[in-house]
Amino acid sequence: MFPWMSGVRYKSGNSSYGNTPHSRGNYMFNSSETKGNINAFSNPKTVAFQSFSRSSSAEPKAWQNGGGMTSSSSYTYTGKETGNTKQLQDNARDKNNFQQQCGIYMQTIEDLKKSLSLESEKNRGLIERINGYEQEISNLKQELTKIKSAPRAVDESPMLRKQVGDLSRDREDFMGRWEKEVHFRKGIEEAFAAYKKKSEFDINVLNQQLADMTQRFEATKSTIMTMETRIRESGKSETNIQDLLRQVRLAAEEELRKYQSDAELKYSKSISALQTQLQGDAGVIGKLEQEKTQIMGSFGDLKTRIASLEAQIGAMGQEKRSLEALIAQERSMAASQLHEMERRFKEMQSALFVKLEELHVSKESYIPLKAEIEAMKILLAEEEKRLSTPIKYTTTVKQTIHQTDSSFTNKSCFENGGGWTTKSRGNIGAMGQEKRSLEALIAQERSMADAQLHEMERRFKEMQSALFVKLEELHVSKESYIPLKAEIEAMKILLAEEEKRLSTPIKYTTTVKQTIHQTDSSFTNKSCFENGGGWTTKSRGNVYAPGGTSTRRTYYSK
Repeated sequence: MFPWMSGVRYKSGNSSYGNTPHSRGNYMFNSSETKGNINAFSNPKTVAFQSFSRSSSAEPKAWQNGGGMTSSSSYTYTGKETGNTKQLQDNARDKNNFQQQCGIYMQTIEDLKKSLSLESEKNRGLIERINGYEQEISNLKQELTKIKSAPRAVDESPMLRKQVGDLSRDREDFMGRWEKEVHFRKGIEEAFAAYKKKSEFDINVLNQQLADMTQRFEATKSTIMTMETRIRESGKSETNIQDLLRQVRLAAEEELRKYQSDAELKYSKSISALQTQLQGDAGVIGKLEQEKTQIMGSFGDLKTRIASLEAQIGAMGQEKRSLEALIAQERSMAASQLHEMERRFKEMQSALFVKLEELHVSKESYIPLKAEIEAMKILLAEEEKRLSTPIKYTTTVKQTIHQTDSSFTNKSCFENGGGWTTKSRGNIGAMGQEKRSLEALIAQERSMADAQLHEMERRFKEMQSALFVKLEELHVSKESYIPLKAEIEAMKILLAEEEKRLSTPIKYTTTVKQTIHQTDSSFTNKSCFENGGGWTTKSRGNVYAPGGTSTRRTYYSK
């Protein structure tokens, strides 16, 4: 029997009170007053409801082990009609209190449901954000693999460093918030489950109490109306209080037995329904525990994945720092190599300009030499032609005898109009010796010129090969040295033009005028070049007739 069913309840209508007439006094039956302290949550899982038999002298206990209610009942019989009115007011007050408590519990349940829906929405939003961040992390991993496979991008490293730092801070922030939300949600779910169970139990208790109170109120009301009707109908002034009390007691006991049987029947039905509900709740709790286990397992997997992603991000940061250090080292090496190449290029350019100046000077210095060689070739050709032509002499010899010395003078004139006038003293030398000496001198000059030309060609080839080597070295960084490449191409063109200019033969036209003095055994050869050559040759020596001994020539460069 439930603790709220401890009061006496009367049914209306069909109870028989006997045929004995009642007394004329207005004696009313007052129901029991119940005062108790209900603790519905002292031990709801282990303490079962126990039925008990009611007696007028003992105080029943609703719970065997630590039950939360103690009730005491007393029956009071009064002769006034105001007692029933007070009982009705107390019942109405209790009904209003129970309705207010039920409304408070329902409002609490609605608030808890709203808070649960809000927390569910928050958790759903957090899960969506976590999924979004996981998608973003997967996209970043794909971009990282693309960046690793792609060529190095020097300018993107600061931006990637900033993005990784921002993402790491956001991830740590959201992880902290997510853990706080998980703990808060767990506490809210546990509190909500407890409040839900408590509210369901309180609602059931209040509904049963309300139904009991309503039924008792209706039964009491109908009993009062019936008794008032019977009292009015009887109209007899019987004052046998003992018989009246006995009849009332019998009716009350019969009503109490009916009430107990009905209460036990309802109690058994409610116990079976409550057990069924508890079994259903146990199944729901098992499902919730299983879902909780799955969620905790998925949470552990997510924590493992987050830890692995953190490790990957740390490795990526370390690799990025090493790559940045390597890039800085490569930049410094490239800058130093660039400065070194610029320095070497400037040195090579200055050396090339010096060589070009030397080539220009040597070209200008070799032009008169080649012109004189050509003039000597012409002279040799004329001498050979003259020597191969027979010479006719007309000689006039005058002899004068002096006292202290004897001398003779031979004057020879060429009949063919030759340009030579010779005054001989002593022996006349042969012209063949002069020819041979001139040929030897020309051969020596030619060999010296050829040697110098070969040396210049060798040096030019060495310089060209060195230039090609530098060009090959500069070809590695051709995109960075476009102006330098254009300058080198211009230098190539200049070198080609100089080489072409050096390989072009030079033509000279020479006129030789020779004057032979009569007073001295010396002659001067002046060569004037029609192209403005700058050489004058002065030859000093003795010229002898064929069969002579020596010829001495000295060359001066102007």
